[in-house]
Amino acid sequence: MNYVATTLVGLAISVIGYFLKQTMKRLDRVEDSQGAADKNHKSKEEHSKDIKEFRIQHEKDIKECKQAIDSCRSEITNIALKYLEKEEFVRNMATIDNKFKRIEDKLDSTANITNKKLDRLLEKVYREE
Repeated sequence: MNYVATTLVGLAISVIGYFLKQTMKRLDRVEDSQGAADKNHKSKEEHSKDIKEFRIQHEKDIKECKQAIDSCRSEITNIALKYLEKEEFVRNMATIDNKFKRIEDKLDSTANITNKKLDRLLEKVYREE
């Protein structure tokens, strides 16, 4: 019976040792990843310094972009003031269309009158012959 107890105690120690070994490996991996994260970590002051350097490096580009945006805004304002709106364009096109119709009607009536006069003249010329 002593042999069985010794075997059971040995087996229990082996199982506990296995789980303890796995836990230690897992803890080492966590510590390694934490160490890598700590190496890549920057302080608030370092971030502020990086932001200032970026602004200094790209200040010219930022000014140019702001000027381009302001220029676009002023051009849009000029376009809005100088050019017709869609409704006004349609209204003007309708007015022009009406004027063309009146001119066409006048030309048609003038052509009819001219055709009648030519017909009368031709009749006179044929009668005289």
